Amino acid sequence: MAVARHVAKALRPAFHVAPRSGWINDPNGPIYCNGQYHLFYQHVPDSPEWQWGLVWGHATSKDLVHWKHLPHALVPQANTPDRDGCFSGCATTDVDGTPTILYTGVIRKPAPLQGAYEHQLIAVPADPSDPDLKEWKQLPGTFLPAPPAGIDIAGWRDPFVLEKPND
Repeated sequence: MAVARHVAKALRPAFHVAPRSGWINDPNGPIYCNGQYHLFYQHVPDSPEWQWGLVWGHATSKDLVHWKHLPHALVPQANTPDRDGCFSGCATTDVDGTPTILYTGVIRKPAPLQGAYEHQLIAVPADPSDPDLKEWKQLPGTFLPAPPAGIDIAGWRDPFVLEKPND
C-alpha cells in the first residue's frame, strides 16, 4: 500500500491544480480577489468519469504554484435550475467590486429526450470580505433569458463576460 501511495504521489502534477480525487475538467473563472488567486473547475468528486451532478471545485493560491483546496463553490441545489449540475461559466467582479460567478445550471430532459435544459445563473460570496471566498450562495432566477423559441441551437451555456474599457 505504501508503494502505491508513493507512485500515486509521484505521478500527481507538481504545478497544476488537481483535486484529491474524482474527475476534473474545465478550469472556470480564474480571478484575483482579496489578495489571492481563485481557480474554479468542473468536478465530479466521487467518480473518475463524467456524470450528471457536476460541482465547481475551488482552490486558492498566493503564488500560482501552491494551491489550497476549499469546499466546493457551486453544488447543484434541489428544485432549482441547476439541480442536475453546475456547468461551465466564468468569474468576474460586478460594477461594485463584488466577486460574481456566472454559470450554466442544467436540468436533464426527461426520457426519451437527451441532453439538458440550460439556464444562465449567478452566485456571489456569502461574505465578500473573506479572503478565501469559502462560501457561495446561488441567487434565484436567471440573468439571461433563454433563446427565442424556434431557434435551433445545440447549446445555451458557458457564459463569459468582457468589460469594454471606457473611451
